[in-house]
Amino acid sequence: MRAHLRAATIVCISVLLLPMFGWSAPPKDTCTPCIDRLFSQAAPATRGPVTLRAAFEAISKASGVPVRGLWTSSVPEGGLDPERMVQIDGNPASCGALLNAILDQVSEPTNPALWQCTSGGIEAGSRTALWRPQAMRVQIYDMRDLLLRVPAFKSTGVPQAGAAGSGGSGGSGGSGGSTGSTTTDADKDARRTLRMDELMKLIQATVVPEAWEAQGGPCTMAPRDGMLVVRAPDFVHRQIEQPRPPRRAASKKPSAGESTKSP
Repeated sequence: MRAHLRAATIVCISVLLLPMFGWSAPPKDTCTPCIDRLFSQAAPATRGPVTLRAAFEAISKASGVPVRGLWTSSVPEGGLDPERMVQIDGNPASCGALLNAILDQVSEPTNPALWQCTSGGIEAGSRTALWRPQAMRVQIYDMRDLLLRVPAFKSTGVPQAGAAGSGGSGGSGGSGGSTGSTTTDADKDARRTLRMDELMKLIQATVVPEAWEAQGGPCTMAPRDGMLVVRAPDFVHRQIEQPRPPRRAASKKPSAGESTKSP
């Protein structure tokens, strides 16, 4: 009961503090539909070299999802050049696939161009632009299930059928499950702390490693009663959250002579 009360207190305090520090999380019921729509709508028919601004406008019109560029005029450090020419060719499966392909063309080796969800749609810019202070939001992850330790049970000593000497004395092994040692609450807390530290190191090593404070980045995380409080932009949070099932690509009509059967 006390653990649940502490968890509820953390959530309530976080909700109250977010507006004070300007951290606003995009509502789940608006962010998820935007991303789903972006990857379910067919890419626009626009082809050839176009400006980056025109490419974003075409994707916005085709998907119905506003795609806003973080331009150099508003984000001097890491902003994108709206007049930069990009090539649209091939046959992208969806608006989302086209957006990824366009951003690949304007990415820098040490500062790739990415996109993330906001309360107003999708914003695209360099990594340093996306993790600007105004884009940070706090999210609390429940890690308690991952901190559970499954005990290693020993054999009960029950003899197998047909084994020698398996008569009525078989009950003598019933005490095999006892280890003879006791674990204190302090030991359990120390083990949970160690496992949480290992999880935090794993996340920081695999999810945008350069984004975290230990590597000079702006993102932070802190443990609290089995919860993990993370302050990061949306594109980092999306990689921490449990992966969702693969999105279905936009439907395309088969060309003449192309089979519609699955292999």
